[in-house]
Amino acid sequence: MSTDSQWAVQTLLFDRLQNDVSLQALLSQGSESIFDHVPDNTAYPYCVIGAMSLASNDTKTGTGVVIRVSIDSYSRVKGFKELKSIMVQISSLLDRHDFTHPEHDIISTRFISSQIENRDGGQSRQGRQIFEIITEPKV
Repeated sequence: MSTDSQWAVQTLLFDRLQNDVSLQALLSQGSESIFDHVPDNTAYPYCVIGAMSLASNDTKTGTGVVIRVSIDSYSRVKGFKELKSIMVQISSLLDRHDFTHPEHDIISTRFISSQIENRDGGQSRQGRQIFEIITEPKV
């Protein structure tokens, strides 16, 4: 399995996040506030499907991969309440969710860690969540 797994996972994550009305209500432009590339002058708050890493997860009976992906959320509201609300919703959508894909078996999806920090001298906040997705090709 190769980078095609990463694209499959990114597409699944994007679709899951973009189609959730509760998450849409928390973002400035609803489903249009979820990106893998942030356009200039994007309104806050928004989310980005960010960095991905891929590692082999082969077994005696098959090939597979472990993908770690970061979901980054950004806010300009003072304090962390808005950002934490977005992150809680994202986690509820992805952690232990059963995804289906026509070419890949998604074995598991789980939350690994999160981090929140001030950016731009305290003008904005960034939250990063890391999720781990284990996939195998369909046979």
